[in-house]
Amino acid sequence: MKKLIVSIITLVFILSSSYVMAETPYHSLNENDYSQVIQALEKPEWLKEYCNQNFLYEYNWVQHKDKIKKRNEENHDFWNKDWTIGPEQMFWEKKGDCDNQAAFILATLNHHNYNAKNYGVINNYTGVAHAVIVFYDKNNNRPLAMESAYSTILDGRKYEEIIKEGIYAFEIKNKIDENSYQPRNKNFKKSARLKLHEHLLECGDGLEVFIPNPFDNSLPNKVAIGWLEKNKIFKNKNFSPKKIGISISEHGYYSDFSNANKMVSLHFVWPKVGVTVYKGESNLKGIDLDFLVMDKLRVKSFICCRNFGEVFDSKINIVLNKSLSLMIKKNDKECNYFFESVVKNHEVQINDNSISLDLFDPENKKRRINLSFSYKNKKTTGALRLSGF
Repeated sequence: MKKLIVSIITLVFILSSSYVMAETPYHSLNENDYSQVIQALEKPEWLKEYCNQNFLYEYNWVQHKDKIKKRNEENHDFWNKDWTIGPEQMFWEKKGDCDNQAAFILATLNHHNYNAKNYGVINNYTGVAHAVIVFYDKNNNRPLAMESAYSTILDGRKYEEIIKEGIYAFEIKNKIDENSYQPRNKNFKKSARLKLHEHLLECGDGLEVFIPNPFDNSLPNKVAIGWLEKNKIFKNKNFSPKKIGISISEHGYYSDFSNANKMVSLHFVWPKVGVTVYKGESNLKGIDLDFLVMDKLRVKSFICCRNFGEVFDSKINIVLNKSLSLMIKKNDKECNYFFESVVKNHEVQINDNSISLDLFDPENKKRRINLSFSYKNKKTTGALRLSGF
């Protein structure tokens, strides 16, 4: 066994050279952290959907009338774009007019290295300026545009023509006021996913399908399907894995089926070590090592080192009696506890904001149907998982 572990570690470190700048999709996303949110909104489509669902349009003179009055008394010309709230304040307040929302969009696009600028486009009938973000597609350099009045990404060519004329458009370079930062309690997004992507050593043979709530596109982990079976390919008794598998999954914060990042994973299971090698779009790439740390009569624990320590996941299951156990799971920075009750052919996991029901085959407990629901911040999410078939 010692030779086996040393061989696995050696192989992993040889492979690791190409994974130094890789990124695991299994970070715990704190939705109340500005830097984490803009990092997660890596595609313009995801960014626009986030703005549609989270931002309320409200004029500055309604929202900040006291500040505006004070600044006007000090001879600051608000209407000539001397002042606006910045991207972080927009993130916290979740409401603002066109230039406020544009500030958040511009900051997020720039963070992901898009060539983007904020323009005031003047309506030649009313003389009123409207903030529009013009940016360029990374693949074909096609001009695109985002603005608060439309729920989709627009063709940017008409705006590009107006900007080149220089009569009815000007670049907005505001003085940003970022003095209203308000710390919030951490609010981690639910990170449910395939069991193959949680702790590989717990998984049974056969097909596994994960289907999250189709009406909640903010869930980072999307539809996934995987297969695990006994090794019939590698014949070396000392070093070959006992099980091998493959899975295909989708990931993306506020993404949909058409623009989510696709990822393919290969799974290898030894008696106390599981190895997953994965590669996907947008630099999703890594190697996960899952270890069975303790396997006693009443206590069983696992730890998963994702992408060489970029993320650590752990789990411990403590059996309290024949039908009740306590489970504690830590996914990166998100920690949850569950009480688990097993009666006949069903298993229930419950904590203060979620419930999970498993129906399983008494002769093969790893063959099961799982239905889970959680309620947090007035929002319900759910997932269906089939495994071991």
